[in-house]
Amino acid sequence: MFTRKIIDSLNGTLRKLSSRRAMSVIALLLIGVVLGGLLFVDEEHGIRYEMQIGGGRALVIAEDRSFFQSSRLVAQGALRRTRSLLNAVSEEITWMMGRSVEQSWIQETNLLNLRIQSTASGELRSVTRAVGGTHIGSLAELTNEEFVLVTRSGTVLVYDEASLAITRRIELDGITATGDPGTGIRDVKLISTTDTTARYFATHAIADTEPYNCTRIALIAFTVPTVGAAESEEGTSVPEQLWADDECVPRTMARNGTLSGRLWWDGAAEGGTLFIAVGDVSVEHPDDSIFGTLSAFIVRDGNLVLEGQNTLPPGVEGVTAGVDNLTDDDPPGTLLLPPLWEDVNGGLHLGPPPNDMPWIVSKGFRNPAGLAIAGGHTYIANQGPKGGDSLNLAAPGTDFGWPLVSYGTEYTLSGYPSPGNNSVGEFDAPSYVWLPSPAVSDMDVNRTASLDSWFNEADLGDLLLTSLKGRYLYRCRTSAATGEVVYCETIYIGERLRDVLSTRSALILLADRGRLYRIIRN
Repeated sequence: MFTRKIIDSLNGTLRKLSSRRAMSVIALLLIGVVLGGLLFVDEEHGIRYEMQIGGGRALVIAEDRSFFQSSRLVAQGALRRTRSLLNAVSEEITWMMGRSVEQSWIQETNLLNLRIQSTASGELRSVTRAVGGTHIGSLAELTNEEFVLVTRSGTVLVYDEASLAITRRIELDGITATGDPGTGIRDVKLISTTDTTARYFATHAIADTEPYNCTRIALIAFTVPTVGAAESEEGTSVPEQLWADDECVPRTMARNGTLSGRLWWDGAAEGGTLFIAVGDVSVEHPDDSIFGTLSAFIVRDGNLVLEGQNTLPPGVEGVTAGVDNLTDDDPPGTLLLPPLWEDVNGGLHLGPPPNDMPWIVSKGFRNPAGLAIAGGHTYIANQGPKGGDSLNLAAPGTDFGWPLVSYGTEYTLSGYPSPGNNSVGEFDAPSYVWLPSPAVSDMDVNRTASLDSWFNEADLGDLLLTSLKGRYLYRCRTSAATGEVVYCETIYIGERLRDVLSTRSALILLADRGRLYRIIRN
């Protein structure tokens, strides 16, 4: 009855209009119906083809759809991109007028509801515009109330964590970054704090001209004054270079951020281990190259230990371990220790003592875009070629096979053989694979108190991964027993997410184009 009244009312309205206007109204209504159907109808899946990868797990390697389904999905994608473009234009106009853009909403997830606050200040936008609005920089802790955003060009912005307001700004001299995302500061980690200052390590991709136009990876250190610092303490204006790699890769191959240079600090103020993950960048490398690997440095009293002082631990002299060391003269039940060495801090590491620093922990990565350690397990979020992003458990000695093994497909004229997808063969398999690829980015371990459901049964925080193409935040639960990934929940944010920082009171996200997100439990 209600529908009949609507039809009669519409019919009466059309009769009062001229023929041309009536046809225009009908055409607009039809277009609205079609666009609404394209945007809001649920996606239909076709026939799925799966590949078994062991352990009861399977990967979807192909999916057939009808012509109508495929056409509709293409139209849906085009309409959503158009909508995103219009939103971006609206925000750009607001930024050009010098205004901040702020939003806040409640979002339901599997285990709890989130309160999400976002801000895009004109000041941050002006800083990020200089570096192309992408690969902006890196987030790091400062105090319980503040965090820092260090841009690729060396601008340190100190934020109040509760309000997302910039409280002070420091410029680091000697840092050069252009629109090429392969240059400038790549990642930052807090190493130690005093009553007045905080000391940071950062990866710095240096544009060099010797022996040709190339990019070199270096490690630098700088300090930032804390809240209790005296007014005269403005932080180090000229960072200290701690180490630079001998290898310099062609600049054209280091573009688009494939250098990565992700860091993770595993230690205390007195010392510890600094891990660095560097991408492969599609060129031939010497055997001891750090490209395509996870490597590590020993840190003592805030500085790198670059040579010597690595010994076998007491009581295992001459023992390098493994079943290959057993002889016929050894009594039954003989237990040999794994290969170990002791660093200057007293820490024990698997493998023989390295002669040089850094030493290679794991290898076979194309673009290790994220790095984190939780419960003694080291995780790397690796971007595959044209799909096949993976989360890898990078134990010492593991090799994940790139460029010979991948779950993606070959880029045109990449220079590499097409990766074999059928089996990892002699190489190590990833713990989790995304198909299609969301373009995973940086990651952290949850330590935010209000997100109390995001811990496993051993009270280890879930892994939190950002994504670029997917525009999701991923929350990945890991097994307390094995460290393997149990599942990953997708939390849609709607922007290209570059970095994530979990503080005690909130979760902070950094998106391209200079937007920050603060997430707490609602």
